[in-house]
Amino acid sequence: MINNIHIDFEVLKTKNCKVLSIMDCSNWSIAESETAYISILTPGSSIPVNNIFNKHQINLIDAVGLKLTDVTNYSLLPVLPDGIYEITVFRCVDDVKGVTKYHFQDCVIRCQLSRKLLALDLNCEPCKKELLNHIQDIWLFLDAAQAQADQCNPNKAMEYYRRAATLLDRISDGGCSPCTNCDGFTTMG
Repeated sequence: MINNIHIDFEVLKTKNCKVLSIMDCSNWSIAESETAYISILTPGSSIPVNNIFNKHQINLIDAVGLKLTDVTNYSLLPVLPDGIYEITVFRCVDDVKGVTKYHFQDCVIRCQLSRKLLALDLNCEPCKKELLNHIQDIWLFLDAAQAQADQCNPNKAMEYYRRAATLLDRISDGGCSPCTNCDGFTTMG
């Protein structure tokens, strides 16, 4: 009879870098009345944080819920760090296995890339092609990192994330001046 329980959840992509939005997609069956739990191991941490998991809802978990800060004023909440979040949902307090998924958080790096894109003059022909190729490479590495995390390969996901971050560091916040070298881009050579 316990086989009728199917625990499933999705971490929703949002543009709010201050929260994880985790949607319950489970069929709780005979465990409907039991309290469910969620355990989250944040990037760089070795101790997971445990919380009650609200069934049939979207669970919003911020830096306070992850014990990264004790700030109570929402406007002062820090953004959540980029990296791999190991998330496990348990059907009850005695459940030792649960269902685990890896979530790749890349909100901070995507915001950094957006800011750099806004500062660039993409009409600058001398550097436009090389610059756009590197920007495409950054997006590709971030998408590959997400795919690796979705397939439970957190180490490979972080490898791709670091490669994207390295490329992003080579794009300056400056514009492109019409010359043989772009002021907004450091050549990879």
